[in-house]
Amino acid sequence: MKKLVEKLIDQEVFQKIAIGSNEVENYYKKNKKEFSVPDEVHCRQIIVDKKEKASTIYSLLQNGSNFQEVAQQHSEGLEKNKGGDLGWIARGQYPKVIEEACFTLAVGQTSGIISSEYGYHIFKVVEKKPGFQQSFASAKSIIEDILRHEKGSEEMEAWLDTLNQEAKISIDDRALKDVVLVP
Repeated sequence: MKKLVEKLIDQEVFQKIAIGSNEVENYYKKNKKEFSVPDEVHCRQIIVDKKEKASTIYSLLQNGSNFQEVAQQHSEGLEKNKGGDLGWIARGQYPKVIEEACFTLAVGQTSGIISSEYGYHIFKVVEKKPGFQQSFASAKSIIEDILRHEKGSEEMEAWLDTLNQEAKISIDDRALKDVVLVP
């Protein structure tokens, strides 16, 4: 039954929605920021609660110890078991002090000790991806879906209003007499 209703709604509402190429282009121009992909950096971190621990760990790294192994042995962060792997970080996701450290390092470079409200960090940059503006061509289908959804909500409301206005409700008086009301 649910599939039948969905098919009816699709047929009566969504298939009738027309999205013009000018609408799509205008949406892209007005909302370009939505299609901007920020710089990203793939980092590892070691985090501890005491500066002395961080200094000892930093010395190990300076003497050639493997960052991932040191992270697994000494880090207090949740990502410790993954060798300190934070994954990809986009600008605007982390506190400024952490972003400044990660985005200023070169690939393969290890930071000094960075203090934050969370503790003492040491970061290592694994990879970097520069940000870019998504092209109109690659954003087009996303925009069409957005516009279809927006128009669909309006069309659905109008369609339901029409159904409601055209509805014919009749009451079978004989059947109604047989209904017993229970207090």
